[in-house]
Amino acid sequence: MKLAQSRSTTAVSRLPALVVLARLRMRREDPGVGDALAEATTLARATGGLRRLGPVAAAHAEAAWLQREEADIGFAKTVYAQALACGNTRFVSELGFWLGKFGESDEPQTHA
Repeated sequence: MKLAQSRSTTAVSRLPALVVLARLRMRREDPGVGDALAEATTLARATGGLRRLGPVAAAHAEAAWLQREEADIGFAKTVYAQALACGNTRFVSELGFWLGKFGESDEPQTHA
């Protein structure tokens, strides 16, 4: 938690911590989801890289599934399209899973 809150830590280090913090807070229904998710989104957008955008987009998609007002499903769809375009199977799979819950994925859904 200290890593996510530290302003002296680099964005590359803070970003994964913020994503984990946002997801943990949303799953536990703790306050502060919006702040963590907004900051993670800002940092990820500044990099423009799929390695940074993907986890944040997945957090937004999960937030939408949990019906959180902080969710930006449009952001998740945009990053999903980017992952599809470059063939990034990691993010196609994860985002496809979450977006598939809304019927928004080109990824086939399998259920065990």
